[in-house]
Amino acid sequence: MHIVVVDDGSSDATPRILDKCREKFHNITVIRRKNRGYSALGTYIMADVYNSGMQFLLKQSNWEFVVIIGADTVLPPTYIEDVITRMGKEYAVAGGRTDGLERQNLEYCSGSGRIIHRTIMKRLGGYPRLYCWEDSVFNVAWMLGYKTGHFPEIFYHQRKGGYGSRRSYIGWGRSMKQSGYHPLHLIARFLNVIILDRELKQAIQFLVGYFAESYPKGIEWIEWRRIDFKRRLTKRILSILP
Repeated sequence: MHIVVVDDGSSDATPRILDKCREKFHNITVIRRKNRGYSALGTYIMADVYNSGMQFLLKQSNWEFVVIIGADTVLPPTYIEDVITRMGKEYAVAGGRTDGLERQNLEYCSGSGRIIHRTIMKRLGGYPRLYCWEDSVFNVAWMLGYKTGHFPEIFYHQRKGGYGSRRSYIGWGRSMKQSGYHPLHLIARFLNVIILDRELKQAIQFLVGYFAESYPKGIEWIEWRRIDFKRRLTKRILSILP
């Protein structure tokens, strides 16, 4: 196992702690970025942060999986082994379930704690500089015929109030548009936020984000996603017709 730490301009004791870790453990690589002066959370700039580590990884040949871990996440000792064992050869992107998270689509897994097969990252060449950068791995996996998802019986801990628990609803709307989601899917998510989350303000922000964005052109996996959604929607409609 090799650990790649991206220090995104920390102004606390993080650099000093990392230096001590590197002296003790020889399987740690630290990549330091300059402090940009503002938070990148909820924006596509986060893709640049992760790509700092991903580009280092893509130059290496002796790896099969990459595990994404945020600063607010703690994985159990056997988490990585348990998830990879469950993935087998069918899954290319998978993870466990954050404790306290009651609702999650079985085809998805949270960003932190996510395990990605090298086939997907090699095809992407790193995360795209788009609001949908995190979802890109799912679309590429589906396009290539792999399964994705999370395994509810495998838990990990994410600190309450940490940056992974805060969501930008405008950014979420932008991400759905860039990912190629159909407006009908948008309506379903909009109602979900109102009815289940009881967040009218956030639901409106979600709509604003979606309609303020445009579909990126010429990106293989986004075009595939749009076509696939229309195909599945047509199939579902035909299945309920007499």
